[in-house]
Formats: sequence, structure tokens, C-alpha cells
Amino acid sequence: MKIKNQTYKNNIESEMNDLLHSTDKFLYRIKLMQGAKE
Repeated sequence: MKIKNQTYKNNIESEMNDLLHSTDKFLYRIKLMQGAKE
């Protein structure tokens, strides 16, 4: 059971990292677009 939970935790962490990474790229793109407008 412990091993299963560890695998689950690792999957969640990598998904969270992917999410954070795409959010960063998304925010960066918004900043670029706002900069282009000004």
C-alpha cells in the first residue's frame, strides 16, 4: 500500500509541476501581449 501511495504522490507532483510550468508560460505570454500593446 505504501508503494502505491508513493507512486500516486509522485504522479501528482509531476502533474503539479507541469501545471505550474504551463501557467508560467501562459502568464509570460500575457505579459508579452500587454507589452506589445503599449
